[in-house]
Amino acid sequence: MRLHHAAVDAFLRAAASCGTERWVMPRAPGKWSPAQIAEHCTLIFEQLVREMDGGPPFAARASRWRQRMYRWLYLPPILATGSFPDGVRAPREARPAEDSVADRLTIMTRLRAAADAFERRIDDRHRVPGFGLSHPYFGRLGPMRGIRLSTLHLEHHRRQLEV
Repeated sequence: MRLHHAAVDAFLRAAASCGTERWVMPRAPGKWSPAQIAEHCTLIFEQLVREMDGGPPFAARASRWRQRMYRWLYLPPILATGSFPDGVRAPREARPAEDSVADRLTIMTRLRAAADAFERRIDDRHRVPGFGLSHPYFGRLGPMRGIRLSTLHLEHHRRQLEV
C-alpha cells in the first residue's frame, strides 16, 4: 500500500510539473495529453471505488476464457517488469473525452481523492474472503495483484508525463 501511495504522489508531482501549454498538448499524434492521462487514471480509481461500494464492475472486454488466457500470458510479465503492451485500448469507462482539457487543479484533486478512497477500501476489505477487483481484460484480480497492477499503471503513466 505504501508503494501505491508513493506512486500516486509521484504521478501528482509529475502532473504538477507539466507546463501549462504541455498540459493540454497530445504527447504525439493520436496520443493523449497529460490532462487526458490524468483524467484516465482518475476515471479508473473512481470506477473501482464505485464497484467496491456496490456499483457495477468494469465491463468485460474479453470472454472468460480469454481473460484467463490474458491473466496467464500477459499479467505475470506486466507485474514483473511494469511494462504494458502497446496498443491496448483503455476501457470505455476510463477513456477521457477526446477534447478534454481538464483543469489541472480540479483533475489532480479528483485523482487524489479517488486514489485515497481506493486505498482505504482496499485496506478495509483485503482480508475479506472472495474480495477482488474487476479488470476489463484480466477478469477478477485479488487485492494484492490489483494494488500491484494499479501501482505499475500509475508509474507507466507518470513516465509518460515526464517525457
